[in-house]
Amino acid sequence: MQDAPPVAGHNRPTFAEALERLDHCGFLLARLETLMLAVRDRRLDRACLQVLAALVEGMSRETRTAWISHPDIADLVGIPVRPVANYIS
Repeated sequence: MQDAPPVAGHNRPTFAEALERLDHCGFLLARLETLMLAVRDRRLDRACLQVLAALVEGMSRETRTAWISHPDIADLVGIPVRPVANYIS
């Protein structure tokens, strides 16, 4: 009986790669779900949604935290810093 020929490469991800991909998909889905729920909430105004979007965009994949500053968010959204701080707190 002959041995199978050696395989030069494979298309299957390792378990660690598959787990990392699944974790990344979960991270993206959680971000999307947060934004979808916020958009449906009629109590939130447009500026509040824009602040949330800036936080979600600035979120780190590794730490799951956003370290974007209030002044940076204010510049992105086009509102003063004080309302940004109020929306976040």
